[in-house]
Amino acid sequence: MKIRLDFVTNSSSSSYICDICGRDASGWDLCLSEAEMHECVNGHVFCDSHMIQTEEDSENDDRYEAPIETCPICQFAALTDTDALHYLLKKNGVTIKDLLEEIKNENKTYDEFKKGLK
Repeated sequence: MKIRLDFVTNSSSSSYICDICGRDASGWDLCLSEAEMHECVNGHVFCDSHMIQTEEDSENDDRYEAPIETCPICQFAALTDTDALHYLLKKNGVTIKDLLEEIKNENKTYDEFKKGLK
């Protein structure tokens, strides 16, 4: 039988990444207010500095279900890389598999691919 002699906790780590600028915050039992971030009702996570201020904002400070009126992504003031990729793939009638095949055919190595993106 093993006996634990040190401190045991039910704490867990949390991390948040801003969908707009990519800033991350992580820590034990970290909440959105400590990370200085909000999450809108559609699941977009963004820094407080990106938040669109509204009159209702002062009444509702729910960091986990911020209204879409305050979300820069929902208001098309910002676009995530994932949304941009999905839009361009659909607009051009291309799948991820097609895109990967094209990249493989045009580049010998990943480094060559990355240099071509600059």
